[in-house]
Amino acid sequence: MRGSFILRALLLIIFVVASPSSLASAPDSVSTASTLLSRYPIGHLADITPVHEALHTIGQKGTRREIGLLQQVILHESPTLQLLALNAVHEIRTRQVIQQRKTFRHALSQWQYRGHTRTPKSTLGPKETECMEYAQWIVSQWPTVVTQPNKGNPKLMLQQGRPKAALSAIIETQGHDARMLEGQIREELGDVYGALAVYSVEFADGHEEAGDRLRSYGVHPERLLLGLLATRGNDTGTADDTAILNVLVRSGGTLTVLVLAERTRHPIPSEQGVAVDALARMLEPAERIVPLTKTGQKAAKQAIVSASIHHAEPIRSIALEALHQIPR
Repeated sequence: MRGSFILRALLLIIFVVASPSSLASAPDSVSTASTLLSRYPIGHLADITPVHEALHTIGQKGTRREIGLLQQVILHESPTLQLLALNAVHEIRTRQVIQQRKTFRHALSQWQYRGHTRTPKSTLGPKETECMEYAQWIVSQWPTVVTQPNKGNPKLMLQQGRPKAALSAIIETQGHDARMLEGQIREELGDVYGALAVYSVEFADGHEEAGDRLRSYGVHPERLLLGLLATRGNDTGTADDTAILNVLVRSGGTLTVLVLAERTRHPIPSEQGVAVDALARMLEPAERIVPLTKTGQKAAKQAIVSASIHHAEPIRSIALEALHQIPR
């Protein structure tokens, strides 16, 4: 009798262990993994190895389509499974953003080889025209995801794979950190141009971190700011001209010098004066993050000398004063 009881107990254990959910092999595709998770009622997902493997597979190979399923796990299942689902959402979103950046860099590189020309009535020099058209190509495609303000924790919502809700929660929050988080949220929403708009505004306000985000999309931040400076009368949502020019004076290179040199020949005297003053500031080490290259210094000095000789007053006096203040 005792032996029979032990045998029956062993058979019962084998039956339980050998149940379909326990013997399920590690899913080798997103479809298989999603099917496995969907077999369980909400709130009753088994905390077992095959389920762990399914969440891992979705994280490694899944797309935005699977995030809805992962959200159900995050909201209703055990802490261990929630953490695995959060990690899976993060992996999917990271791949999405990397691909978006790659696609945009390719599109932008194709644009750069088109060879745009100046319009006959343009008062801008060739370098500034190129920068303006560069900026317009990006700015003109800034229709963005629009949402109504709402309350909540935007970081938590984003972590949970709910970027639209996160955007509603951050949209009216002030400050640089909030704007950078908004840019990240827009990226995860797939709103590339909305993210670029946010990063452009922050870079124009002097935040280098935003410049790094722009570079990740292949955007040349200096060229973009020069183009925005030239794009008058358009609602780009960026900082004012003074703020943009201050950033360029501090961190711009030879391209900025060449555009400002063209501006010293602008038909509007006030534009000439601002350009000469900015060139002089770029030659002052205290005004710079890093010194200009020798090429940039030479071009800046030549432009100021030319203004001191060929321009009428008061530009000539401004240029002469700038020459006296240039470090020897």
